[in-house]
Amino acid sequence: MSADSPALIGTSGDSLREAFGKALSALANEFPKVVVLDADIAGGTGVHHFRKSHPGRFLQFGIAEHVILGLGVERWDFTKGVIERCLALELLLEQNPRLRGQVTLLQIAAPSRSKLAAYQALQRATLVEVERINARFASAEWKPIVLVGKHQPPELVFELYRAADFCIVNSLHDGMNLVAKEFVAARDDEDGVLILSTFAGAARELVEAILVNPFDVAETAAAIRRAIEMPREQRRQRMQLMRRTIKENNVYRWAGRMLMDAARIRQRQAFSIGQEELPLS
Repeated sequence: MSADSPALIGTSGDSLREAFGKALSALANEFPKVVVLDADIAGGTGVHHFRKSHPGRFLQFGIAEHVILGLGVERWDFTKGVIERCLALELLLEQNPRLRGQVTLLQIAAPSRSKLAAYQALQRATLVEVERINARFASAEWKPIVLVGKHQPPELVFELYRAADFCIVNSLHDGMNLVAKEFVAARDDEDGVLILSTFAGAARELVEAILVNPFDVAETAAAIRRAIEMPREQRRQRMQLMRRTIKENNVYRWAGRMLMDAARIRQRQAFSIGQEELPLS
């Protein structure tokens, strides 16, 4: 791609389209291809069928098949709102006793910058909150929060996306956030609910998600309840629209826009220079 990109800048008309085509083809050749990991995973099977066909995946986390599964996947970072989502689940269980024993948040938190004292303190604070909430509500057969504090292989994360009833991305401050899009991309069964922070860039595109202010614990708790109670047809319609969005707004379209914008800027600069050089009458 790097060899073709400069040729695009400063071109126009047919030559611009030709150079753009070459650049995009180069990008397609360089960008890694998606590999289907398991025919059953990618076959559009529903959440409950998927869990039944992969029981060992969830038993390893101590999560029963019947439990409503919420999922969080991110780096263990200050910006990701991990503690805030735990507090939201606590408030939900406090206000809705009937959900005790019925819903679990599986939090995958890959350690980040663990040698720094501030991040070590964050990990300790998270563990304290998880242990406190579990001590308050857990039973012999169920925990409200299962915290996995290590990196997980992509294959397992993909399976968890497929098995989750909802995925929560309540970042306090974020860029685009790929987890939100990965969750939607994984759900070719057109099921599952995405709870998404308004401070994540993906919220501009995935407007069919349940959008929340991640600093508002009560609002996030209400969003979790809404996700749990959402009818199947509404889940399907929302997921269909989000999947269409990420299919259309992919890396190739993004790269194309970047290259076209660069070419347009270069043309405007050349036009401005030409105007400045015109002789005065």
